[in-house]
Amino acid sequence: MKTSFVILLLTCAAAIASPTKDQLIGHWGYGDEKLGSEHTFRADGTFTGTVIEDGKVAWRYVGKWSLVGDILNYEYTESSLERIPVGTTDRDKLIEITKDYYIIEARDGSRRKYSRVK
Repeated sequence: MKTSFVILLLTCAAAIASPTKDQLIGHWGYGDEKLGSEHTFRADGTFTGTVIEDGKVAWRYVGKWSLVGDILNYEYTESSLERIPVGTTDRDKLIEITKDYYIIEARDGSRRKYSRVK
């Protein structure tokens, strides 16, 4: 019994410490009626997304993504906002991931929870 509990703890720790690219592939979103975002990570390392403000699309973007350890890297290859030009890079720290959601910590220290869109 004690051995099973230790194995369970080690398995959980490994899942948190070593997220995989496959866990992120899919369609994700967060927000409410006022401000929200949806994006899709594809297996080929590309992503697309939109930011919605007050029910209207405020930003459309396309790019490349990668996961290195617990760091989620982005490079924008298309952007509808001049202040975020093509070639801009960003990164977030992946704090937690399950099959239904993931939590990131942005460079500014803020955290966001993205849920899988079905």
